[in-house]
Amino acid sequence: MKPFRLRPCGIALAWALALFWGYAGVGKLVELTSEPDPLATATWADQFPTPLVAAVAACEALAALLIFAGFVRSGLLATLALLAAFSIALVVNPPEAGQPCGCGGAAALDTTEPLLRNAVLSGVTLLGLALAAVRRSG
Repeated sequence: MKPFRLRPCGIALAWALALFWGYAGVGKLVELTSEPDPLATATWADQFPTPLVAAVAACEALAALLIFAGFVRSGLLATLALLAAFSIALVVNPPEAGQPCGCGGAAALDTTEPLLRNAVLSGVTLLGLALAAVRRSG
């Protein structure tokens, strides 16, 4: 397999995505270790067991670390897998009408259409993959 060189615009987008995923993952981990707010509205993500949320948050943080460590394709592919898993979970067990998603942890990406949000994030990630790596010739 030929080595890849990274384009500056691809690196910038990949790092922006890594910051997003890292912030979301670390934010969830911080939320899990802090005292819950009794006045906070229950979110869709609150219904899942704590170990699962912790594992997802760790995967988000790991994807960010992969990107920052130079494994851009692996990190971005991991985020696509996460988005696919989140989307499947939303279809299998949709939130109640008007219920905030709770996705993104501290990033608070609560939208009325979480599947549309995931589609947009997937598109941006695919663009990042396309821009980040170009095969070296020769």
